[in-house]
Amino acid sequence: MNAQEQHAELTRLLRAGIVVVEAEHGGTPAEWPLLLARSVHTSVNKVLGATMTLSHLIALLVQADVAQRGQAPGADWPSWYAGWMQERYRHNRPGLSAE
Repeated sequence: MNAQEQHAELTRLLRAGIVVVEAEHGGTPAEWPLLLARSVHTSVNKVLGATMTLSHLIALLVQADVAQRGQAPGADWPSWYAGWMQERYRHNRPGLSAE
């Protein structure tokens, strides 16, 4: 999987995950990082080639939320988070190509 495919898959996972969370809770609940992480944990690890714990993913989602709100408040958040997560896990996939 190249970097563009990885980004697209992470974006898809995050977007689909939050749709499920919001449908189950009638909107975005305060605990969305926990609920989203539970929904996408295994798949995100697979796509990133990572072995992060659920707690680590929750923290990563909270950090991404804070960073996105400060750096790119109008951005499409699933896509922005996907790129942000890729940057943090690039070292886990040294053969990942940009094409």
